[in-house]
Amino acid sequence: MTRESTMTWFQKIEISKILKWSTFIIAFLVVLSFLNLFFLVEQQKEYAQLINLSGKQRMLSEKIHSSLYQMQYNPSETNYRELETILYRMQHDYLSLKKSLDKLKFEQKNIYTSGYETSSLRVIYESKALLKYPIDTKVIHEILDHREQILSELNLAVEQLQHKSDELSQETINRGILLLILILVVLGIISILIFYPLLEQLKIKHQKILQLNSELEDTVARRTKRLKKMLDIVNQYVYSTHTDINGVITYTTDAFCELSGYSREELLGKTHSLIEYPDNPSSVFAPLWTTIMSGKTYHGTVKNRHKDGTDYWLESYIVPDLDENGTIVGFRAFRQNITDKMQLKELNEELEKRVAERTVEIERIAVTDALTGLFNRHRFNEELTDALALYKRYQSPIALAIFDIDHFKKVNDTYGHNVGDKVLVTFAALLKQNMRQTDKLARWGGEEFVILFMNTEINGALLAVQNLLNIIRNHLFEEVGVVTCSIGLAALTPSDTPESFLQHADSALYLAKESGRNQVQVFEDR
Repeated sequence: MTRESTMTWFQKIEISKILKWSTFIIAFLVVLSFLNLFFLVEQQKEYAQLINLSGKQRMLSEKIHSSLYQMQYNPSETNYRELETILYRMQHDYLSLKKSLDKLKFEQKNIYTSGYETSSLRVIYESKALLKYPIDTKVIHEILDHREQILSELNLAVEQLQHKSDELSQETINRGILLLILILVVLGIISILIFYPLLEQLKIKHQKILQLNSELEDTVARRTKRLKKMLDIVNQYVYSTHTDINGVITYTTDAFCELSGYSREELLGKTHSLIEYPDNPSSVFAPLWTTIMSGKTYHGTVKNRHKDGTDYWLESYIVPDLDENGTIVGFRAFRQNITDKMQLKELNEELEKRVAERTVEIERIAVTDALTGLFNRHRFNEELTDALALYKRYQSPIALAIFDIDHFKKVNDTYGHNVGDKVLVTFAALLKQNMRQTDKLARWGGEEFVILFMNTEINGALLAVQNLLNIIRNHLFEEVGVVTCSIGLAALTPSDTPESFLQHADSALYLAKESGRNQVQVFEDR
């Protein structure tokens, strides 16, 4: 049988069943061994008792002979009683001996006869003559004549019992040796059935372990090579530094050296203050140290300065480095260069600022007259709509005045449009400087201007307009001199709309022009 087929056969055997049946067989053999030992001890006890009884009978036999000698010469009743006692004890022991012999399946004649049909011992045990008093002298002589034969038979009985005992001991020992051999054989078989396949399995597993170790070594070598490559990549591309508990740099990657502009020798033994942006406030680093000294990871952005003086931004992750007792012994920092991102952010913020400013400017241009800086016609229409809504809610009085510069076309034709523009700007400035801030002033178009007097009765508005008219009359305009204007004034009524309100003021303006200009006319509903 080949090794492979043997292993196949062993593999089909269930180890648990082998152990179960082997344990049962060994237990059975051990029980047999104990039973054999117990049987030997019991038999030896029986034979020892028989030998003891035989010895006692030899002793009693000698006493009987001694008593018979005395009875022969002095046949007294006292001697007879003594002989009777001895004989009774001898018969009693004989019955016990006979019972034990029957139990051991011995025939009495095999022990108590020497080839005779009737032994001399039986004369003692079975003769009735000794139980009669006075004892027949013939019986006494017969027993005395067989004295040596009786003692010889008793000695022979002891020898036969001892021989039987020795035979039994040897037989028991042989059985014990046989059982021991069987136990050893069973143990040998168990060893073959269990330990041999286990040994073979251990060999197979050992070979597998060797193979796995070889594969593991190959894997470790490959992964070590890969890890070294990854570490080279980290060293080349990852911005990382390690520091001790005081922030002194103890390790740095080539990538960080290149980013900062400092060599490894210049960085090691220094703190990060070497690369810090000088204008960073101290409050920037307070949360950093509070976080990492509490054993937590810090995440934040810091502005740094290159060795050549240029600035750059880093997004940092700083992790506490703990020893086996959990004590902080240093820190590991991993960074990402976000300079482009921050520059883009700054550019976006600048762009948003410019857009906001431009939007404000556009909104201002959309509602402002470019020449005078006053509200334009569009914005004034919005203010007028809001004023009418306020009037309908609170019934507060509102008046509207339209100003038109007299003969303005002549100014343009005579002095040119540039001088005409200066006249418009000066005219707007005089109106704005001499009116209330709560009133609304706008350039209505061309040489026309409008003022919305808020919370003002028509009489109050008339006084304000006349004051403005006088201010304009008395002002000398550059290159032109005196300039006058015509004004139409109207009060808002509950039935007015923005269009009708403007139409009323315009009608009053038309009347002022028809009446000779340089005056104020109030609209009156006829």
